Amino acid sequence: MSRSVFATNGTNALALSTEAFGVGGADIGFIRDTAAVAVNPANLEQITTARIDWGLGITEAGSIRHSDSFGNSLTQENSPIPFATFGYAKRISSKTVAGVALVGQGGVGVEYEGLDTVFGTRDELRNILRIAKFSAGFSRQVNTALSMGASLEVIYSDLEQSFFPSTSFVDPGNAANNFFGYEIDKADTLTAGVRIGLRYHLSENTSIGVAYVTPMDLEFDNIRYVTDMSAMGLGKVRYEADITNQKQPQELGIGIAVQASDKLSLVAEINWINWSNAFDRPRLKATKPNNPLAPPIIETELIQEWDDQYIFSAGAVYAVDDELNLRAGINYAKNPIPDRNLLPLFPLIGERHAVLGFGYDLPGGWHLDGAYIRSLPNAVTYSNPNAPFGPDAEEKFSLWHLMATLTYNWEH
Repeated sequence: MSRSVFATNGTNALALSTEAFGVGGADIGFIRDTAAVAVNPANLEQITTARIDWGLGITEAGSIRHSDSFGNSLTQENSPIPFATFGYAKRISSKTVAGVALVGQGGVGVEYEGLDTVFGTRDELRNILRIAKFSAGFSRQVNTALSMGASLEVIYSDLEQSFFPSTSFVDPGNAANNFFGYEIDKADTLTAGVRIGLRYHLSENTSIGVAYVTPMDLEFDNIRYVTDMSAMGLGKVRYEADITNQKQPQELGIGIAVQASDKLSLVAEINWINWSNAFDRPRLKATKPNNPLAPPIIETELIQEWDDQYIFSAGAVYAVDDELNLRAGINYAKNPIPDRNLLPLFPLIGERHAVLGFGYDLPGGWHLDGAYIRSLPNAVTYSNPNAPFGPDAEEKFSLWHLMATLTYNWEH
């Protein structure tokens, strides 16, 4: 579906459809397209007959930059990044709508080449984590005011990672200073969870939406792990490894949508993401080395200890005429990664986002949506005692997305 999807709320994408992007991701009480099944399935009730959505987007992340005390000041090279979405929904009775969607849930994609290291080598860093989601679900109208919905979510994720893979260092006086670079590939996983939601009409012009999704294990088994033990005279050693103790987090959100006038709609949302139970201390255990002289087991722990994140978003939709509407939105979420644990592999420090979008009705049941999303610049200076980047390293983050969706609505 994509090379990778660069996230903007932790490893989660800001939104999952063009229309939702256009209002800053304030979609739990508002979303009207097929991505509702992956956001708040109760909102499928707004589909009157049937619709199909095809979305294409691109992320430009070339402004993400790493600097440190070893003279490095490089922009990441994994850019631009394409992505795509698809969805279909159909009303199957007067009170029930069913739908499916395939979307980019999020991830991270950074690559740095030619970094000077504290060990006197020049090496690379690379972290490509892709998270794609397939959702299938339904909404059911309980009464004239209340609709409820549920969906099954299946997440597929794959991981490629390199951390100074050609660097090897042994300190004879202190084994704690030893460093053996590594690379990971052939890592993927499939997991599933449940999303539930409701939509309640407070009045003719005001509705609220609530959505909750269960946590899902995001663990990788039987991956290929290669570590450089040249400083021990062993060269590069291949292991079989597992990565455990990390999750796709549970979320709970509430949103409101208000038809303020014939032409103006206002939306707002607050969403809680439970990162503290998702990215705490992922563990890697490597066994079965292909060199009998190598250590039989390697166990490492990546100290992340992310904080929970509260996302505040708001947007407006203005109907210019019967065919054209304009959208704008903002999104704010504090960086969930403590400064002491920051790494260039996970520079997910974006906090403020501004969005512009539009929707335009085309002849014959067709419709076009477009959005421009800007993640505003942010920078963090840090000293991670568990990483070889020295004091006062710095990560700078900014990017933009463009997305367009073509929709066909069945009118009968």
